[in-house]
Amino acid sequence: PSRADAASAEEVEVAGVPPDVEELARLHSKTFGVLDEVQSRHELCCRMQGLGDADLVTIACCCSSTIGLLRKLDLSENYLTSASAQTLATVLEPSISLEILDLSSSPWSDAGILCLSSALRRSGIRQLRRLGLRRCRMGDVGAEALALLLSETKAPALEDLGLEVNQISNGGLSSVAGALLLPAVAPRLRALCLGNLRGGNEIGDRGVIALAQAVKGMGFTALEKLWLAYNQIGDTGFAALAAALNNAANAPRLSLLSLSANRLSDKAVHEQVQLARARAFCLLIHPQLQGERAHSSTAASRGDLRV
Repeated sequence: PSRADAASAEEVEVAGVPPDVEELARLHSKTFGVLDEVQSRHELCCRMQGLGDADLVTIACCCSSTIGLLRKLDLSENYLTSASAQTLATVLEPSISLEILDLSSSPWSDAGILCLSSALRRSGIRQLRRLGLRRCRMGDVGAEALALLLSETKAPALEDLGLEVNQISNGGLSSVAGALLLPAVAPRLRALCLGNLRGGNEIGDRGVIALAQAVKGMGFTALEKLWLAYNQIGDTGFAALAAALNNAANAPRLSLLSLSANRLSDKAVHEQVQLARARAFCLLIHPQLQGERAHSSTAASRGDLRV
């Protein structure tokens, strides 16, 4: 009989032990031979392969000798649960060559994010360029663990950080922004997503003010795209962000700013439009929300306004 789809502590200890032949055959049929690429291409791309927790245990067993060479690991859009976080941690810890890591659309929750972040801190993430943690049920505790990961490792190669469709509020974003204020943390960050058409977080004015301080303090000279759609940010928060972006030395490469589905007044929308025109970046700002209903801004009545 196959293992239940839950990675208990006892199951984690079997890493490196040859997996059951039937389970391995079943896993190969799910992944269409993707496991063979671990050794040849140093990639494990299993997006939308229907993997469960027991499959992850099998992967940890059969790939233990080559996991340290992984450059890309994509386990997004599967049926993994927070119970497998410890198993995944055993995969991540020796993966010192990781460049792309996507763990999106699994309900890791804060406890799982804590476990995974701890493993990544030990690996060092010196080469990690892209980190995807969207739709992971991450709250402020998980965001604080991510901030600790950034501050301890410096994330020197990180270019793309995706945190949309979670439950991060002001405290969590303040922690991440605080980490980004430290010298040499994520100096190459090009894209930061905290909300797009898939959904956002629970970030309000205080969180965006902290982010604006990070922009002013460190310049974000590599930042090209900033997504803040589908949050709870009002005029006060965006005034702070606009003040930071008014200085052309801050985020000089910015090409896209997404502010749709927040709480901006028509006056604030107009001011953001003027800023986008002055700085020559694309602005997505319609619709805005008041209470539970979207309203058409007089400055953006024809869909997402692009300036």
